[in-house]
Amino acid sequence: MKNIVDKTNKFNLYPVYSDINKKDKIYYGSWSLNINKLNILLKNSKENITENIIEIKNLNSLFDFDGPGILLKKKIIFEGVFDEDFLNGPGRIITQIGDVYKGVFDNGLLNKTGIFQDSLGNKYEGEFKKNKMNGYGKEIFKDGSIFDGFYVNNQKSGKGKFNWPDGSQYEGNILNNQIQGFGNFIWSNGLKYVGEWEKGKMDGKGILDFNNGEFYEGLFFDNKKHGKGKYFWSKTKYCEGYWINNLQNGEGIIVNENKELTGFWKDGKMIKKF
Repeated sequence: MKNIVDKTNKFNLYPVYSDINKKDKIYYGSWSLNINKLNILLKNSKENITENIIEIKNLNSLFDFDGPGILLKKKIIFEGVFDEDFLNGPGRIITQIGDVYKGVFDNGLLNKTGIFQDSLGNKYEGEFKKNKMNGYGKEIFKDGSIFDGFYVNNQKSGKGKFNWPDGSQYEGNILNNQIQGFGNFIWSNGLKYVGEWEKGKMDGKGILDFNNGEFYEGLFFDNKKHGKGKYFWSKTKYCEGYWINNLQNGEGIIVNENKELTGFWKDGKMIKKF
């Protein structure tokens, strides 16, 4: 049977509920006739012998999803308020693997604040741009870890703070999901590092506090004391020299109040005094 529309009919533009199949889409909800599409079709269609009847091969193409509804497209569920076939307003998207986006949509995209929860149970709540985490947000992971900070294109980038279930904390700069730049890290055992980081490792200038009154201040590389630095046993007693892979090497000096001792170290041991 051919789909036909009467040119003389005054179409009801108010949304009604119905099922509409559009190619790979299945929709149930509110819809309305798109007058612009209809006018184009009427203008370009070849009229039949009957003046007021025009043949339409795909009647469904004239209608837009408009108002509350549910759309299934390639196993992805779109639920909420539609306008011209896209989510526009409150709604949610459920992907094939069970990830959920929820918030206020603009032409099918989250561009303000919203919620993303993946199928593993990790949850993000914050700012979005084009369905990606962009701006300030808070992410709670399944294991209880929490990140509070800034994102760029779904990656943690900018200022942020981590809290882990064992009590460890980090606050500082992050780039592309890795600790990068300057920041403070406190381990669950009280060990504390304040300084520069490179791809998640202590790298550059920093201070490592051992939580027992002793601390090292100087250069680091690959999470190890490496380069020029000072090791303090107390405020008045310290050793100044050079470290390689966490061990003191080369010439150095021990200062104990007003006394000084110069020596030469190899692999962490003083082998010569001057």
